[in-house]
Amino acid sequence: SRRRAGAGGDFEPGPGLEPGPERRRAAPGGPGPLATPVHASATHALPFALYHAFCAAADGCATATFIGQVEGACDARRRVLDRAGVHDWPRWRDEFKRETPTCVVCVKSKWKTKVRRSVAAALKAEFDSRVLAPGAFELRCAFYAAGRDDALIAETTLEAVYLRQKSTVIFECAVPEAMRAAAAAGRVVARVSQNAEMNGAHPAVPVLVQPAIAWPDDGPRVGACAWVSGGAYLDRD
Repeated sequence: SRRRAGAGGDFEPGPGLEPGPERRRAAPGGPGPLATPVHASATHALPFALYHAFCAAADGCATATFIGQVEGACDARRRVLDRAGVHDWPRWRDEFKRETPTCVVCVKSKWKTKVRRSVAAALKAEFDSRVLAPGAFELRCAFYAAGRDDALIAETTLEAVYLRQKSTVIFECAVPEAMRAAAAAGRVVARVSQNAEMNGAHPAVPVLVQPAIAWPDDGPRVGACAWVSGGAYLDRD
């Protein structure tokens, strides 16, 4: 369906629909577009922060894939750590030391397990506190083409959302056909909300284009995904 920007919601994409730092590019000859900035949870009502959005040139940018993290920006992470009892962590270690003073490995293992479990529970609590309809999690994507003041709305449902450890969120929205040419040219930004009116939508992020690669003789394709270690966050190890 077609909606005017701002109609029925509290958002305005602004002149030219060009977001600020999201569209910065690296220097000529550099590694390409810079990472999407992480917006504070105070700027939107989603239970996660968007880290990346992209479409594939190979399918004419028919689908946009979004990646988010429940940890979000600093304000959300502070809430998670407070919920996880971060100020009690040193006391927990001391208690385990008193229980098994001669086993350093035991102390480390017990303490790390307790911290991880407390963080996992805190992440779930943070997510649940911001989901509008628990058990019926739905998202709406609004796509904007640079230079236009209207948006095209698509939607995704729970079946299209991949949630790991209530931490990593991956979902897709079909790019409206009228926007696909602009998306393939790298001229589309998107906002995401939990409602069709786009109230509390996440600030606009660029939909980056994943270029098509010509494989000789239809040769093998290799995909890779790398995570950095993050200690208490289970799906980072």
